Amino acid sequence: MATISTPSTSPASSLAPPAKDAPRRPGIASPAGIAMLSLLVVAFVALFFRWFIKQHHMSMDKPEDWGHAYLIPLVSAGLVWLKREKIFKTTPTVFWPGLAPFVLGIVAYFFCVVGIPNHMLQGFSMILTIFGLVLLIMGPQMMRWLFLPIAYLGFGVTLSEMIMIKLTFQLQLMASQGAGAVLTVLGALFGFDTRIDGNTIYVTDSLGKVNPLNVAEACAGMRMVIAFIALAAAVALMRCKFWWQRIALVMLSIPVAVALNVARVAVLGLLTLKDPNLAAGDAHMLIGTLLLIPGFLLFLGVVWVLERIVKDDTDPAAKPGAKVKLKTQAAAKVRLHWPEWFARPVAWTSLARGWYIVPVVLLLLSAVGFGAGIRMAGIYLQKFPIQAPDNRSVRAIPNITASWEQIGQDRIEKAEVQESLGTENYVTRTFKERNPADPRNPGIIELHIAYYTGMIDTVPHVPDRCFIGGGMSILSSARLVPIPLNQSEWTLDQDVPESMKGHVYRAPAVNQHGAIIERVRLPRDPQSIELNVSRYKAPGTADRPEGMELTAGYFFIANGGTVARAERVRLLAFNLEDDYAYYMKVQVSSPLVKSAEELAALAGRLLDELLPEIMRCVPDWVKVERGEYPADNPRRKPDAGGGVAIIPGSPGGKDRK
Repeated sequence: MATISTPSTSPASSLAPPAKDAPRRPGIASPAGIAMLSLLVVAFVALFFRWFIKQHHMSMDKPEDWGHAYLIPLVSAGLVWLKREKIFKTTPTVFWPGLAPFVLGIVAYFFCVVGIPNHMLQGFSMILTIFGLVLLIMGPQMMRWLFLPIAYLGFGVTLSEMIMIKLTFQLQLMASQGAGAVLTVLGALFGFDTRIDGNTIYVTDSLGKVNPLNVAEACAGMRMVIAFIALAAAVALMRCKFWWQRIALVMLSIPVAVALNVARVAVLGLLTLKDPNLAAGDAHMLIGTLLLIPGFLLFLGVVWVLERIVKDDTDPAAKPGAKVKLKTQAAAKVRLHWPEWFARPVAWTSLARGWYIVPVVLLLLSAVGFGAGIRMAGIYLQKFPIQAPDNRSVRAIPNITASWEQIGQDRIEKAEVQESLGTENYVTRTFKERNPADPRNPGIIELHIAYYTGMIDTVPHVPDRCFIGGGMSILSSARLVPIPLNQSEWTLDQDVPESMKGHVYRAPAVNQHGAIIERVRLPRDPQSIELNVSRYKAPGTADRPEGMELTAGYFFIANGGTVARAERVRLLAFNLEDDYAYYMKVQVSSPLVKSAEELAALAGRLLDELLPEIMRCVPDWVKVERGEYPADNPRRKPDAGGGVAIIPGSPGGKDRK
């Protein structure tokens, strides 16, 4: 296998002065070079600081998922250091075509901020800008050694939630099934029983105590798959000589992550026999982090094997007398000779060169123009969290109405499931019809509502993923079905902004006796609300070997509107002209219905009475748009006397009817 070779350069040639027509640049280590580099970094950070802040928050909020992002620049710097000899032997040159990817990266960043807001694409646009900048001021010959360190920075970008779901979901199922199999074997040896139900493993000790281990996303460990891939890539770039070895090592990272996570979940299952609390909280996070150590050692072992599969004929160590020569080379490497282009002292006037002025000016003008343009266009990149008046929780919806009543108790999720759900403002409640047309077959429906607010960068949890993760199989793919709502009590709301007229209605919120409490604004175009419905089948049990079939559907209320698809929630809730952002998932399910239309009809009868109550648990978006709510709304206008006007509907004002 041949390796890429570069022409040898003698020390004398590397110190030769540049040609007369070559652009003269200051050395990086000179005072002028340090000032040049510092100003370039300041201009770069000024443009991309929003991305850095957001990435920092993502890494801090979910260190088990993206904490490794802090180490990625250090690994890239290490890759540069390993190539330092070749870098020092290569004379940098100005390459003006590098201006194309540099400008393209800046334009792509703008588009991914104000066009299609996407943190992942913003990060990749920033890396493209770095690539173009280095290509411009260092040249294509230098890029041969710097391309991989720059590309490696991509591992420090948080991937979109939708991509992570598609990447880790099946791996999560494999990990839970594999861990269940391991625990089954261990149970046969040490006297405990193991049962697998979807992503839940039930470990029963010798005394008959059942300890459930929910392998939810929050504790599946598969979210660390990116960290494993990044670790494998780092080892491959630092230790492997051939491209096929590097590709093989990176491809191996995913099965390694699965295998180590199987071991991790199995250990957690054993710990539940001693103390169930050891399988939750910081304990499972610590075990997941420690897995990187055997993963690193395993990758090094794979490299050791790959190096011995094919003998490199170009390796100096394979030639006679190579040991003496290698010792001489090793002694020579102790002293690092800085090249002339790195430490050359140059006058400060050299900073006025076009190859330097152009990127600095473009970065600074882009940073200033970007901020000014956002302010002039009334765009709000930072979304503020907003709650319903008086912080009304979704659990406040009534458990009994004129036609429905609650059966059983509200389901309270376990800590790890709630962590995966991503909110504490949720309710899961089962309702039964009080006076059904057929008393022998009353309608029964489970209602699940979850409220989210602030910076919405996640994909909502929906039955398409969660039910399958819980062990169910899908019987019919999702389809949209209109919810038939009784509109006889609705009244068209005329007290709305001009753009909303004809789209906003009010409906009465009534108590269990039918008395009207207040008239509540419904979401825009409520007559068009659709339900995204699928049918599922649960695995068989001892009591029900054939398994239970379930029909489930959902829709979302977001920033005063509705949408039935999870991937569209963010587009609705992240309107660039809105100061605030929220969305609410409304999910219904029933084992008694047999079709999507039947579930939609059942949900319609329930929502006829509960939809106004549900809307009392979200902000009135008309008031938000007009600056009337909340009290610190930036759109709130002062009165003529210079104070803050008490606007009807705001705290301290009289609510409009």
